[in-house]
Amino acid sequence: MKENTLGKNKILMVSMAFPPRFGGAAVQAVTLAKALRARGYQIEFLTNNLNEKTTIEDYDGFKVHRLQTSQKFESKRSEALFVLKILLHAISRNDIDIIHFHSVRGLEMFIFPILRLFGKKIVLKLTLMGSDDPLTFKRRKKLGWFYFRGLRYVNRFAAISHGLKNMSLEAGIPEEKVALIDNGLNIKKFFAVPLDEKIKIRETLGLQKFSKVFISIGQVESRKGYDFLLQAWDIISKQIDNAVLLIAGPNNNNDNPFYCELTRFLQERNLTNVLFLGKIDNAPEYLRASDCFLFCSKAEGFGTVMIEAMASQIPVVALSIEGVTDFILQNKDISDICNTRDPKDFADKALKILQIDEDRLQKASFGVREKYDIDHIAQKYEVLYGELSK
Repeated sequence: MKENTLGKNKILMVSMAFPPRFGGAAVQAVTLAKALRARGYQIEFLTNNLNEKTTIEDYDGFKVHRLQTSQKFESKRSEALFVLKILLHAISRNDIDIIHFHSVRGLEMFIFPILRLFGKKIVLKLTLMGSDDPLTFKRRKKLGWFYFRGLRYVNRFAAISHGLKNMSLEAGIPEEKVALIDNGLNIKKFFAVPLDEKIKIRETLGLQKFSKVFISIGQVESRKGYDFLLQAWDIISKQIDNAVLLIAGPNNNNDNPFYCELTRFLQERNLTNVLFLGKIDNAPEYLRASDCFLFCSKAEGFGTVMIEAMASQIPVVALSIEGVTDFILQNKDISDICNTRDPKDFADKALKILQIDEDRLQKASFGVREKYDIDHIAQKYEVLYGELSK
């Protein structure tokens, strides 16, 4: 048995997407890896490079193996080739005992028994309810039994919310195998600024003419609930003169039918105070420039953008997602949850939350930063890895 000595551990992290490709799970993987590296761990990454050539490169000091598959993430060919290459790479590495998957799509479960046969320990991070949780895999009409059988070879599940943990237990995963570990954030990147500095940031971003700035961050897709958000914004914008709604996230182009549907709604309602920013690399700066964060996603595993906003002392209003929003948004001094799915109710909560005084916001924000500091989250993974190495 190999000794689990701090500084000698090497973890292979598997992420389907990886920077510069957009993906919340990938961003979280890198954030966690940096915190673990500071604690003495050696981290390498495997990722899907689609139809680009297989390469090995350096990313922020991490060795990244980008594996060629095929053109699209969604294709079964790409998924199958990626899984096969994960297997071949993993079993060829005698220096790696722990393989940490940041979400799975399905076919990975067919290689879990083989990885275990070669002495590898498997950690699976669950990221989205209804997508990569054990109960959803078990209920699949095709191959559900095989998927779940493969999941039995996972050593530890890292559930990022109560909802994901509960779905794992309901599926029949033993409780001792499921660790509840939040997503974390680099608190050095997300923080509040004084009013005069906020004004300067708005000038830099070209937002100085607006009285109030609302923001939502996430890919432009139906799951993110932007259609509901625009209905609520139609109400909010009539109550605040010269306010603006920023929607930051990729896929804001005319090839996306959902985006076209949103722009038609804006034209019909004559709403000109909505800006689609596309993919941004300076989200912390936009958060510091904002007054309120609006979250209308229909399904999530966690919702890291909410804690990033609150850590920046920006209040959050969110649609209810059982096991997620009630898990994260517990402090009414900086957040509120809309349970009714009524755009007017959501709008009323957004208008009301702007009235919270700065002292209450500051205290609540400090609690968020303390709870979700990535160093604190990395410590939980260190305990998990240590259990596997005994």
